[in-house]
Amino acid sequence: MVTIQPRAQAPSPQVGGPYQYRQKRKALAKALWTANFMMRLALNKVLPWLIAKPVFANLTYSAHYQEVLQAGDRTTSALVVLAALLVAALAWALKGALF
Repeated sequence: MVTIQPRAQAPSPQVGGPYQYRQKRKALAKALWTANFMMRLALNKVLPWLIAKPVFANLTYSAHYQEVLQAGDRTTSALVVLAALLVAALAWALKGALF
Protein backbone atom coordinates (compact mmCIF):
# COMPACT_ATOMS: atom_id res chain seq x y z
CA MET A 1 0.00 0.00 0.00
CA VAL A 2 1.34 3.41 -0.99
CA THR A 3 1.20 6.08 1.68
CA ILE A 4 0.63 9.64 0.54
CA GLN A 5 3.01 12.06 2.24
CA PRO A 6 1.69 15.56 1.46
CA ARG A 7 3.76 17.36 4.12
CA ALA A 8 6.94 15.86 2.75
CA GLN A 9 5.98 16.31 -0.90
CA ALA A 10 5.15 20.00 -0.58
CA PRO A 11 8.75 21.28 -0.09
CA SER A 12 10.30 18.69 -2.42
CA PRO A 13 10.27 20.82 -5.61
CA GLN A 14 11.53 23.87 -3.69
CA VAL A 15 14.48 21.92 -2.30
CA GLY A 16 15.05 19.36 -5.01
CA GLY A 17 14.78 21.29 -8.24
CA PRO A 18 13.76 24.91 -7.85
CA TYR A 19 15.33 26.06 -11.13
CA GLN A 20 14.18 23.36 -13.52
CA TYR A 21 12.31 25.94 -15.63
CA ARG A 22 13.71 29.08 -17.24
CA GLN A 23 13.76 32.06 -14.93
CA LYS A 24 15.56 35.11 -16.29
CA ARG A 25 16.35 36.98 -13.08
CA LYS A 26 17.58 33.96 -11.15
CA ALA A 27 20.84 33.27 -13.00
CA LEU A 28 23.11 33.61 -9.94
CA ALA A 29 20.82 31.54 -7.72
CA LYS A 30 20.61 28.84 -10.39
CA ALA A 31 24.41 28.77 -10.74
CA LEU A 32 24.83 28.45 -6.96
CA TRP A 33 22.18 25.71 -6.78
CA THR A 34 23.90 23.82 -9.61
CA ALA A 35 27.29 24.12 -7.88
CA ASN A 36 25.75 22.86 -4.63
CA PHE A 37 24.14 19.94 -6.48
CA MET A 38 27.40 18.97 -8.20
CA MET A 39 29.39 19.30 -4.96
CA ARG A 40 26.94 17.04 -3.09
CA LEU A 41 26.97 14.52 -5.94
CA ALA A 42 30.79 14.42 -5.98
CA LEU A 43 31.07 14.22 -2.19
CA ASN A 44 28.52 11.39 -2.17
CA LYS A 45 30.88 9.39 -4.39
CA VAL A 46 33.78 9.98 -1.97
CA LEU A 47 31.91 9.86 1.37
CA PRO A 48 28.67 7.95 0.77
CA TRP A 49 28.34 7.07 4.46
CA LEU A 50 28.33 10.77 5.40
CA ILE A 51 26.94 12.66 2.40
CA ALA A 52 23.60 11.57 0.90
CA LYS A 53 22.76 12.02 -2.77
CA PRO A 54 21.26 15.42 -3.57
CA VAL A 55 17.52 15.63 -2.93
CA PHE A 56 16.76 16.10 -6.63
CA ALA A 57 18.62 12.88 -7.50
CA ASN A 58 17.14 10.93 -4.59
CA LEU A 59 13.53 11.88 -5.33
CA THR A 60 13.60 9.87 -8.53
CA TYR A 61 14.67 6.67 -6.77
CA SER A 62 12.73 6.81 -3.50
CA ALA A 63 9.02 6.92 -2.78
CA HIS A 64 9.62 8.07 0.79
CA TYR A 65 9.86 11.83 0.46
CA GLN A 66 10.25 12.42 4.19
CA GLU A 67 13.33 10.16 4.33
CA VAL A 68 14.83 11.92 1.32
CA LEU A 69 14.33 15.35 2.89
CA GLN A 70 15.74 14.17 6.22
CA ALA A 71 18.81 12.78 4.45
CA GLY A 72 19.22 16.16 2.73
CA ASP A 73 19.02 17.93 6.11
CA ARG A 74 21.61 15.56 7.61
CA THR A 75 23.89 16.20 4.65
CA THR A 76 23.53 19.96 5.09
CA SER A 77 24.49 19.60 8.76
CA ALA A 78 27.51 17.47 7.85
CA LEU A 79 28.62 20.01 5.24
CA VAL A 80 28.36 22.84 7.78
CA VAL A 81 30.55 20.89 10.21
CA LEU A 82 33.06 20.05 7.46
CA ALA A 83 33.20 23.71 6.39
CA ALA A 84 33.74 24.84 10.00
CA LEU A 85 36.56 22.31 10.40
CA LEU A 86 38.13 23.48 7.16
CA VAL A 87 37.98 27.13 8.24
CA ALA A 88 39.46 26.24 11.64
CA ALA A 89 42.26 24.25 10.01
CA LEU A 90 43.04 27.12 7.63
CA ALA A 91 43.04 29.62 10.50
CA TRP A 92 45.37 27.41 12.51
CA ALA A 93 47.69 26.96 9.52
CA LEU A 94 47.74 30.70 8.81
CA LYS A 95 48.34 31.51 12.45
CA GLY A 96 51.42 29.28 12.41
CA ALA A 97 52.63 30.83 9.16
CA LEU A 98 52.15 34.42 10.31
CA PHE A 99 53.62 34.21 13.80
